[in-house]
Amino acid sequence: MSSQNANKSQVASAPIEEPVAEVDPRYQPGGSLDTTKAPRLWTEDELASMDSIDDLKRMVAEKGVTTASITSFGNGYAVLEDKAVLVKRHFYIVDWRFNTGDMGEFVTMQVLAETTEGTTEKLIVNDGSTGIRDQLHRIQNANGGQTCVLDVPRGLVKSDYKTFIPDGKSGEKEISATTYYLSTAR
Repeated sequence: MSSQNANKSQVASAPIEEPVAEVDPRYQPGGSLDTTKAPRLWTEDELASMDSIDDLKRMVAEKGVTTASITSFGNGYAVLEDKAVLVKRHFYIVDWRFNTGDMGEFVTMQVLAETTEGTTEKLIVNDGSTGIRDQLHRIQNANGGQTCVLDVPRGLVKSDYKTFIPDGKSGEKEISATTYYLSTAR
């Protein structure tokens, strides 16, 4: 073996020493902090003495506590409680995704909706029925599996109907139900 080859094998087997950075002891694999180990901001006595928002503001100022608005940590979209407000109302679906929940598959949409005052609402709309969810499946399939920004100029259409659900006593009972659809009218 030549001395040149011997030197290569010695270099290759030499241990490499890398600097060791200090790691926050709360750090968890996967890039998150174990927030259960974070120090508390307030003692039990301080919490007990907070009887008003003014008390809180005074104590925050005295202690130099950092405050933040929850709106700084989100995208500004609010969950829509009642889809009926989108009936005949122009909106855009800017994104959607399909999810699985306790009752099966549903779709979550991020929607920008025009208001009568000329402003825009940012809404999260969930639907697990055979209406909107199934329409978006068909649209996504027709679009090569991709979502798109979807203009819905005539808003939602509401379909009320009667159906039967299992009833442990008599077998079935009749209930009223509603399914919403994206209006495809021109």
